[in-house]
Amino acid sequence: MNEKAQVFGQWRHLVGVSSEPVPEAPRRNTALLLLTPGMLHHVGPLRMHVLIARRLASSHFVSLRFCLSGIGESFGVASEGSSLERATSEIVTAMDHVENQFNLSRFVLFGLCSGADDAVQAALKDRRIVGLALMDGCGFPTRGHAVRKWLYHRPRKLWGRLQHALDEKSRKFRMMAESGSAFPVGDDIREFPERQQCEAELESLAERNVKSLWLYTGGAHSYFNGLGQFSEMFPRLAGNPAFTVRYYPHIDHVARLAEDRALVVNEVANWMQTHFPQTLESSAPATSAGGFGSGQLQAIPIGQPGGDVGVAGHAPVAAR
Repeated sequence: MNEKAQVFGQWRHLVGVSSEPVPEAPRRNTALLLLTPGMLHHVGPLRMHVLIARRLASSHFVSLRFCLSGIGESFGVASEGSSLERATSEIVTAMDHVENQFNLSRFVLFGLCSGADDAVQAALKDRRIVGLALMDGCGFPTRGHAVRKWLYHRPRKLWGRLQHALDEKSRKFRMMAESGSAFPVGDDIREFPERQQCEAELESLAERNVKSLWLYTGGAHSYFNGLGQFSEMFPRLAGNPAFTVRYYPHIDHVARLAEDRALVVNEVANWMQTHFPQTLESSAPATSAGGFGSGQLQAIPIGQPGGDVGVAGHAPVAAR
């Protein structure tokens, strides 16, 4: 596997890291872009993006993880439009860069939280995007969500009252049980479109044969709490083979535990290998000419593999 720092964009302000198979290895004809989750930089939460990129490189996929402008190592630049519009423009710029560097014109986007929202909006704008892997993407409470929430919380409320009667110190335990988490519940700053609009947008992507993987975790319990809820939210999409839905209530929003991150990595890698198995006739990537003074910036090698922790049986590689 080769990893290189990438600097690109009209003002050379966007920074990321590409991962690719060794030159002699076959190369898939679809690349993966890993998008900024919230205000985290391109390594992702607890280096999850690094693990996904390196796992996919071992399966012959090229990937680019990069920071949106003003986040991580990418400079902020003045541009018009909403944050979603700016993110879409920069995702298109990243795809242009990968297409020029590696002769690839088919893309899958991986996004967590706000990165999932950015991925959907970019897919609506650019037909080069053929797949979406989304973690805690958009969602809407349904009647089923309310029933499952009541069934989950009701026994805990009764137990909390019993504990309170036995011992005043049980109040803290009861509050945690009623919230469904040991962490305080904060305000969600994401804004989803109307449910009907979201359903229509996803339906249009499916008609374009855009495949999508939806990974929901226990971190999305305020709006998603059951595997069947995807069909409840989007009845017109029920049974559509373009959508793969997984629900892991034991995983938190950023997959803090190593085994949870390994599960996410395996889900994404297996889905990618299943839906995008095609390889290029020629595995030779495009090479960009020139250095820092030219219109195209050369990729900068990062370093040699070292002693990082491997995932799911794959060889350890260096930390970024």
